[in-house]
Amino acid sequence: MKNKPLSVLIVFACVLLSLSGIFGGCKSTRPIQVVSVLNGPGLNTPGGPTVTITLKNISTKPIVYLIATLTFAPDNSAGPFQFVFKADSSSPLAPDTTISQTQILVGGGFSTDKNYSLDVRGIFQGNGTFQFSQQVEISIVPTSTDAT
Repeated sequence: MKNKPLSVLIVFACVLLSLSGIFGGCKSTRPIQVVSVLNGPGLNTPGGPTVTITLKNISTKPIVYLIATLTFAPDNSAGPFQFVFKADSSSPLAPDTTISQTQILVGGGFSTDKNYSLDVRGIFQGNGTFQFSQQVEISIVPTSTDAT
């Protein structure tokens, strides 16, 4: 097979691009999908904006520990902000299930036209860990008057 080195190189490049988030054509090996990072209507407080992160278990294994860290640096000295999701051995996050966590980002501010780093890490039920970083954009949920 003359093309074997080329096919190995293509697969390797596909995996690297998939992990970096540049190319979505390769099947991701990440066990978690970032569904959304939202700042909802009327959810800003004097201390800072309220942000909800929704994640989905796209693996075949239950997850018993899940944390996501949102970092605004270098744009903002506040943070990083840790979102600890309610997944443990007595109530694991089952495969194909979503979970959300909301937090007030005290002193945090963000722009809707910028990407920020979201670091996700966790532990599978039984054994095994995972960790990855992804750039995310915080979307504003429109108020009911904005939708008309």
